[in-house]
Amino acid sequence: MQLFQTVQDMQNQLQQVHETAISLAAEKEDRQNHIDALLEQIELLKAIKLDREDMVEALADKADLRMLARKVSHDQFETACDDLSKGLEHALGKLNVQEALWQQALDDIQREIETKLDKMELSPVKEFFNNKLKQLQENLKQMAALRREAEAAGTKKRLLRDVNCISCDAKAVMHMEPPTPLPPKPLPATLSMKPYLSYELDAIRKAQASNLPQRNMHDWENLEKHTMPRLPHKV
Repeated sequence: MQLFQTVQDMQNQLQQVHETAISLAAEKEDRQNHIDALLEQIELLKAIKLDREDMVEALADKADLRMLARKVSHDQFETACDDLSKGLEHALGKLNVQEALWQQALDDIQREIETKLDKMELSPVKEFFNNKLKQLQENLKQMAALRREAEAAGTKKRLLRDVNCISCDAKAVMHMEPPTPLPPKPLPATLSMKPYLSYELDAIRKAQASNLPQRNMHDWENLEKHTMPRLPHKV
């Protein structure tokens, strides 16, 4: 669910960036049209080649000074063009960086999906572990039963009576030191399932990647029979 939400958020961001790019392209086209119109007017002024005084007189007689004040100079025009170019380059750089980040995120998601096991592969693994846990519980019950059979019902403490205290010479009763207990017997050796499970999970992933036939429940049962530790027999 989180993966689907992440992909959906990325799609929404991509749509927003796409709309922004379209808006920038339209704005660039409008500004280019204005620039072309200004260039045409400049070329027209160059072609006429009026004298400065004649131009001042013509502008004073025919042109409105307020309209002339609204016109931009060459420096302002070049500055506006440079700002527009820098803005477009900055926007394109952001788009390239964002595209690289999206591609990296998609690659990470793809690798994560490829390493996941599907439900049909997890079902035999889950059943195998459940059976193994049941067998371990049975083994623990049998070991507990063997231990209860070896335990005694009760013990007696040995006391040393009719002795005198070496400090006050009064009658006293003291506990005797218990004998040194024997070390407990070691537990029976068991086989670890970790290497087998690691090998089987790796085989499942490789089989998924190469579309080879995978293990079924019979393979898991055979592996379980060969690797199941044997309990000591009761004498």
